[in-house]
Amino acid sequence: MNKINVNEKLISLWKKYYVEHPDDIKEEMKLVPMFYNESEYTPIKEIKVLSVGFNPSYVEDNYLNKKKVNEKLTEMHKWGNFVKEENVEEILKIDMALRSKVEGLEHLFYNKYFKPLNEFYDNIEIFKKNTVQKSHIDLFFIRGTDMKKAKELLVGKEKKVGYGKKYILLTDFAKEQLKVFKKMLDKYDPTIIFIFSALSSHIFLQEKDFLGGDQQIKDDGFYHYNGVPVILGPMLTNGVMDMISRNRLLWQINKFFNAA
Repeated sequence: MNKINVNEKLISLWKKYYVEHPDDIKEEMKLVPMFYNESEYTPIKEIKVLSVGFNPSYVEDNYLNKKKVNEKLTEMHKWGNFVKEENVEEILKIDMALRSKVEGLEHLFYNKYFKPLNEFYDNIEIFKKNTVQKSHIDLFFIRGTDMKKAKELLVGKEKKVGYGKKYILLTDFAKEQLKVFKKMLDKYDPTIIFIFSALSSHIFLQEKDFLGGDQQIKDDGFYHYNGVPVILGPMLTNGVMDMISRNRLLWQINKFFNAA
């Protein structure tokens, strides 16, 4: 697949939004979108794991409350400051440090989310026996710890369409971000996809570009995207997924890979 300049696409999308909504800029739009290094969605290892959330948290506390603080970090992430210099590489290094430990920036690692995720991975047998490439990409690139506020820009409305099912009406702004996500997903070509977010799971399930719109579970107990098993579920953190459900899911995953 051809090279994808994800950050360039996101910057263009944000600029377009500002032009089209000059009088309706919500708090979350005052921040630069989440940036990704091409290495994070370029396949290197044979086993490639992808975890997917809804949108990235803005972990301002990491910037302000640590000993190795750089007071410029919060100012750098403000869109108004960014468009003056477009210092993509500097912000990109910080953003990568949120997802994986970067030397000298270990204090920025978002432990609250990624520690439970890595502990979950530690219980998957095939991951113990092989060198695994791990990446995390959210469906949407808009930063914000308050998911409700982010949803105001991404979700028009939610409609119940059956037992436990929802239809999520996405805004055009959200759909444009999903196109970028799909390009990254297809280039990365993961071995397995974990979507630990109830809302993201509903969206991934309904969108025809992903699971064909309400695709059925296969005989192995998983949904599949281009032959790749997809795990849809709630968040691992904050006790949303209970221990019994987590252990049952681990059993299912280990059984799947043992049979492969």
